[in-house]
Parts: sequence; structure tokens; C-alpha cells
Amino acid sequence: LTGTREDFDRLLANASPAKSAARFLADSYSGIAIDVAREIAFRATGSVDTAVSAANSELLYAAFSAWFDRVRENLSLAGFKEEEWKNKLL
Repeated sequence: LTGTREDFDRLLANASPAKSAARFLADSYSGIAIDVAREIAFRATGSVDTAVSAANSELLYAAFSAWFDRVRENLSLAGFKEEEWKNKLL
């Protein structure tokens, strides 16, 4: 869970424009199941089928980042220390 905005933008720029935003997220980040990726895409675009070329990168990153923040918070609340999980999910 250490990816940066620059990493996200680089991956998005190199993704196939026809690929769905959900598939882009699931393929680009370990630990994101397609159902989670579809939820992130829906929150950003209003559809689970939006292509990368049609997605607003600001909104997609905002939804993605909000999801990561919730995961980090939940891991901390569960008692996991950052060094125990940070290199396992990305």
C-alpha cells in the first residue's frame, strides 16, 4: 500500500485505452480483487464498465486512494504493524 500518485498515473498512461478501469486496477495492483476494482471504478465513474480512455483520472485516483486509506486504517485497527503488510499488498 505504498503506491504513489505518480505510480498510478504512469500505470494508467500505459494501460490499453479500451481496457476497463476496473480491469486496469485489478491487473495493476496485487491484492485488489476484480469485485473491489469494479466498486472503485463505479464510485469514480458511475459505471463498472467504463474504459480507461473514458475515465477521469482525478476521480479514479480519488476513489482508489480512498479505498487504500480504508484498508490501511482497518489493518492498523486490527493490530497489524505496517512493516508486517506494506510489502505484501503491492
